[in-house]
Amino acid sequence: MNEPQHISNFVDKLKNKVSDKYQKEQNINSIDWNNIAGENLAAHSSIDALLRNKLQINCDSSSYLFEMNMQKDRILLELRRVYPNIRIDDLKLKVKPEA
Repeated sequence: MNEPQHISNFVDKLKNKVSDKYQKEQNINSIDWNNIAGENLAAHSSIDALLRNKLQINCDSSSYLFEMNMQKDRILLELRRVYPNIRIDDLKLKVKPEA
């Protein structure tokens, strides 16, 4: 059975989660996607989020998703080289057409 905890413990945990999420958002906002992916791929894709060390990328068509998959290793190497302070273990690619 769980022991009762003081509300300040809960608030501290919540504050840390929010702080971590804010830090990750700041990190992905600093990524120069044109430089990493290349102008052609960057024109047809965008960074969505960084969750569990996976950078989520939206592609505007299945053909660009396929091309991004073909260049996945190169993109990951470049991300690690240019942004060593951001831990990115993998890319999660999905098709999300522009509205």
